[in-house]
Amino acid sequence: MITLEQMNMLLNRMRTDIVSEITISIKREVNAAVNSALETIRQEFTATTDFLAAEQKDLKTEIDSSKKDIKELEAKNFKLQSLVTSLERRVESAEKMSRSLNLEIQAVPERKGENVVTHVKNLCKKVNVPMTDSEIHACRRVAKMDQSSSRPRNILVTLSSMRHRDNIISAVKRYNKANSTNKLNSSDLEITGEACPIFVTEHLSPAVKEIHAAARKIAKEKSYKFVWVKFNRVFMRKDDKSPYLRIKSLECLNNLS
Repeated sequence: MITLEQMNMLLNRMRTDIVSEITISIKREVNAAVNSALETIRQEFTATTDFLAAEQKDLKTEIDSSKKDIKELEAKNFKLQSLVTSLERRVESAEKMSRSLNLEIQAVPERKGENVVTHVKNLCKKVNVPMTDSEIHACRRVAKMDQSSSRPRNILVTLSSMRHRDNIISAVKRYNKANSTNKLNSSDLEITGEACPIFVTEHLSPAVKEIHAAARKIAKEKSYKFVWVKFNRVFMRKDDKSPYLRIKSLECLNNLS
């Protein structure tokens, strides 16, 4: 016959076994759930990393392709810049050649029915440079760059040689230097009315004209004594003892002291 004490011992053993089995079962289920979750996370992480790796590979391919395209564009740009520079030099050279025989006379008063060839011949006579009709290939008034300007249109003269052009320019400079209080003016060209100064220069390109005008303005502001043009180039000089400066662009004027 089973005693009460034996019954309690049996119940305690059964309870322990049941708890142990439940604990083992719970652990098994928890481990399975955790392992399943970890596997899912691993698979998702692997898929994500594979996707990122593929994206990174594609991005690297695109970057490499872009770098190649950029290098090709830079090479083309360099060639185009070199070509533009070469063309600019050729155009500049062609412009100089086309203007090399031209003389520009500025501020000559306009009169209806005037004879500009007579003006040119009178000017040359005044500065003592012989001039014949055959040496004047063309002579005409030219349109103003600034239509709002009140100044007369310039007279453009095409001569037979560059030497003749330069001789006239030099003669005008000598005349003005010798007659500093009464420089070349409209009355010297036998033009009636109030006398006004006359200026004789090379036939400058529009860009050089702009630089020359700006240089004359800066010269007054910064007390530069000399501003001149030679061979379609602008030069400035502070005083008799200073070195001359070539003004290649408007930006050069900003650096003058």
